[in-house]
Amino acid sequence: MKSLSKNRNHWLLTFAIIVISCVALCAMAEQHRRAQGHLPTVRDDLNLWALERSRVDGLGENAIAILGTSRILYGLDPQALARALPGKVPVMLAVNGAYPLAALSDLARDANFTGTALVDIDARGLSRYYRDMQQAQVSRFIAGVGPSAAVHRRILSQWQAKFLLGDADLGLVPTLTRLIFNAAPPQPRHATIAPNRAGSLDFQHPNTNTAAMAANFAAGVLADYQDHPPPAPDQWLAELDDVVKDIRAIRARGGRVLFFCSATSGAHLMADQQGYPRAQYWDRFAREIVVPNGARAIYALDIPAISALRLPDSSHIDQRDRAAFTATIADLLKKID
Repeated sequence: MKSLSKNRNHWLLTFAIIVISCVALCAMAEQHRRAQGHLPTVRDDLNLWALERSRVDGLGENAIAILGTSRILYGLDPQALARALPGKVPVMLAVNGAYPLAALSDLARDANFTGTALVDIDARGLSRYYRDMQQAQVSRFIAGVGPSAAVHRRILSQWQAKFLLGDADLGLVPTLTRLIFNAAPPQPRHATIAPNRAGSLDFQHPNTNTAAMAANFAAGVLADYQDHPPPAPDQWLAELDDVVKDIRAIRARGGRVLFFCSATSGAHLMADQQGYPRAQYWDRFAREIVVPNGARAIYALDIPAISALRLPDSSHIDQRDRAAFTATIADLLKKID
């Protein structure tokens, strides 16, 4: 009996040493990655978007569905917006790199949606070619996320938001793989995503070359015009019938729709205006489609509080300006019917 007890204590001690060693190694790895400038961030995916989208249906007229691309994804703080608009519940549904008209159509078809759709989009994003860019997200929401997948996604989000060890690029297996194949390690990112899908950009983060980013944005816009030439203004406007139907469907249920064209600057703004001159596209959209159907259209550069904000990469605001940007959006939402 003494021998069995002694062996058991030996194995317990061994197990404890192994656990403590593993925890210590993980802590050292976490600290090392943070010292390199890496920041914990949630890895966005279709399931997370669908779970956030499912929250909208139970909120009724208090829902604020935030649709758009990276500019509002990384610029707007839903928690601060909720504090500025008591009783309202903002839900972040913007997607980096994907225009949101498919998500707007999904809300229009949903009889449960009676809240506010805040749609961050520019004239290019209203073109027919870009209309289905968020269809994958919508399709996942319609298909549903199973209970086990939902629990896994929620737990994973909290893990990734707090620890770099939850980052798929910085884990043990990818690190060993890079060592074996002598591959370069990932560079620290200046972008982070929270569990509620709201993001922020730190342009003071190391290795952030804002001049190069701005040049890439402008070049990307011009290259896209080569691949997908802007339609003539009359054709572009005529192809917005689906948007008209979406606005009318949401308004018929008492919901509200605010189209918001985020600011750009420098060469990026010049490229935007080269392909889709404001007077021929956005202004006509606002005058001939949005207003007659009971919605609102805001051009960000018309708002002094927003046009005064610096866009380090010509397209996005820094995280230090999120509070000011969010406060301005809150004021806009207070004024719409």
